[in-house]
Amino acid sequence: DLPRTFPSHPWLDTPEGHASLRRVLVGYSFRDSDVGYCQ
Repeated sequence: DLPRTFPSHPWLDTPEGHASLRRVLVGYSFRDSDVGYCQ
């Protein structure tokens, strides 16, 4: 749930920031499949 992750961080509180953070998290989950995704 990206909108609630670091809600007061000015860069992450933008659509571009959400997209960037999502790419990082998805990429990491592919690299470390033991982590996966959980909400």
